[in-house]
Amino acid sequence: DKTTRLVMPKKKQEDAEAENEDVRVYNEWELYKIEEILKSGDAHLLTAFYIARYSGLRVSEVFGLRWSDVDYRRGIIKVKRQLNIIDGLPQLCEVKTLKSSREVMMPPVLQSHLASKQKEQLQLIEKQGKKYRNTELVFDVVAKKEIIGGDFINRKNNGELLTTNSVKYWAKKIKEEADIDFQFHTLRHTYATECAVANVNFTMLMEFMGHKKLDTTMKYYISRNNKSLVDNTRNIISELFSPSETVPENPKPKEDLKKFLSQTPSAVPTTDEEIEKFAPLVNKRANKRNSKTKSSKIIGTLADVEE
Repeated sequence: DKTTRLVMPKKKQEDAEAENEDVRVYNEWELYKIEEILKSGDAHLLTAFYIARYSGLRVSEVFGLRWSDVDYRRGIIKVKRQLNIIDGLPQLCEVKTLKSSREVMMPPVLQSHLASKQKEQLQLIEKQGKKYRNTELVFDVVAKKEIIGGDFINRKNNGELLTTNSVKYWAKKIKEEADIDFQFHTLRHTYATECAVANVNFTMLMEFMGHKKLDTTMKYYISRNNKSLVDNTRNIISELFSPSETVPENPKPKEDLKKFLSQTPSAVPTTDEEIEKFAPLVNKRANKRNSKTKSSKIIGTLADVEE
């Protein structure tokens, strides 16, 4: 109805507070404990942990990754799909937004782990043969085709496909053993916050995270929940505004002297060559006045400059 005018309700205080709430991140000790627990058993979730920890991908993007998405030569991961469980079946779906289709840089630690994991996976396939359980059916919604036993990165040692549902068991185990509330998405927040603390280029981080809005990325640069960010900012401000012990030099002695002579009626007119000659003397005299080594004296004539 074109005659109907839609009016958005006013934002409430609790809504504003929720928007301004700091992002939750893991500290170094928590990351260490989580990693140690994930290394236990056959380390099912360890690779997924490393991908999220060192690239900031969303949980559904992590489990949707295939070996064909890893470019070792360029050192990047191509994010094209996300793996979701729909009606109990795994499906490769479109990424969250158009910005989410992206390329993310891999640090050497992640490249090394993935290369080792891929080699290990190929050895398990050769060793177990038909017993290797990479026979699941995954429907690619984008390509509109079925994938049987795809080259997915995250699998158990027996070949069984890992999905977002695989996180539940480990979240419970981490809570019981380390008393840490493990949420996979917090690894993404931790990655972004650490990049912001290290002053990674804003637009590059926005691209890596696949953010659609500037404000979404900006919150990691202004988060008060990260001690390193606060400490770094405090150190920068302290250094930036610390008082200088040296007398600053006049960056434009020639121009300033010209202006002075033109504004002083008793001054003797001079040529550019004369001004060029006397400029260092004026600076020297000005520095002496600033340091209070001699009594201040106003230059009124060319004779004063010569003196």
